[in-house]
This record gives sequence, C-alpha cells and structure tokens, in this order.
Amino acid sequence: MISPSGMIFYTGEKFADWQGDMLIGGLTEQGLVRITLDGEEVTNDERIPLGVRIRDVEQGPEGWIYVATDESDGKVMRLRTLDD
Repeated sequence: MISPSGMIFYTGEKFADWQGDMLIGGLTEQGLVRITLDGEEVTNDERIPLGVRIRDVEQGPEGWIYVATDESDGKVMRLRTLDD
C-alpha cells in the first residue's frame, strides 16, 4: 500500500534514466515509489525506501528531486545520485 501524498512526472537530467517516470510520495511506504510507464501502461514499479513518511515530492529547476517528510519536526531532503 502506498498511501500517496504527492506526485510528479520527472523531466530532469540528474536522474536521466528516470525521465518520464512518475514519482509518488508514500506515507505508508515510507519512501518514494517510481512508476515506469509505456504510454498509459505501467511497465515497472520500484520502491525507494527513505525510512520516513513522505508528505510531498517535487523536482527542483536544476533537476534534483526533493521530498518533504511528514513528522512534527519534518524536513526537506534532496535525493542524490551515486556520483553526487
């Protein structure tokens, strides 16, 4: 179960393999869910555990992915690539 809480279609270049994929914040999932599409058909889904409930997901103008956590002292986290 995802309990979705924010969604984007990724268009940046920082995660080039993710271009056109849907990223969904997950409250129950405690991370992101990446959905790969072929037209309107889901071809793959990947769980990206972050260990906290995700309230929202956004893409910054530079292509980084930011998530807001759902905690009383919540924070904004930026996802990084392995070469970052």
